[in-house]
Amino acid sequence: MMVNFKIFIVSILTFPFFGFLIRKLYNNKIPFHGITIHSFNPTVSNKTVASLFFQFYESAEVRLVKKYLQNEFPIIELGSSIGAISSVSSLRHKTQPLYAVEANPELIHVLKANLSFNRKNNNFKIYNNAIGYSDNQNLYFQKGDSNVAGKIVFEANQYTTSVPSITLSKIIQENKIDNFILISDIEGMELHLLLQESSALIKCKQLLIELHEASHNSIIYPVEQLQQMIEALNFKLVERDGNVFLFQK
Repeated sequence: MMVNFKIFIVSILTFPFFGFLIRKLYNNKIPFHGITIHSFNPTVSNKTVASLFFQFYESAEVRLVKKYLQNEFPIIELGSSIGAISSVSSLRHKTQPLYAVEANPELIHVLKANLSFNRKNNNFKIYNNAIGYSDNQNLYFQKGDSNVAGKIVFEANQYTTSVPSITLSKIIQENKIDNFILISDIEGMELHLLLQESSALIKCKQLLIELHEASHNSIIYPVEQLQQMIEALNFKLVERDGNVFLFQK
């Protein structure tokens, strides 16, 4: 009963009209957990603006970042979107560099604006790439109706934009990264990350990841199996909040 009531309240407070009013009142500079998120990009929907303002947006990730994030290693973030989580991480992570990877080309400008504003040391690098492990060097980003609704697909259609692919290993090698923290929200591609990049995860000291049931070669991998695959890489589960997991070595 309480869960249903909470869902009802969230649906009311994140009604797009409220987001429209908040956008106007704050001139597209939305207060969010002690930072400011710029929402001038129309891809950032009014519903997302309301969700940011009332602090429902990525609430599990925010809570775990604020509670556990280490500050002695660089962060690699896969699926940075508008930079909300990487900006919140700046409250604890002040000196080490951040490498932000986002596939949606329409979000890169707002991602850069948010990181520039919230990461005071400006020690960050943005990749407009999709994490991918196919033979094609380019994948296709299919836009949704907001910044949280897009996804990577493997065939072009009228709604897609070609995006160059990149791997976690390449980011590590290119930037000469040793130990690191990984934050990942790439909508089901986590399975491919685990299948293809186990060696790259050896030096990962902390992993914040959203897991979804996924399939590969007609085999279904439920969330619990993905968790076991991560734990087999010597990670220990620290805390789980819904489908968001915090692992550590």
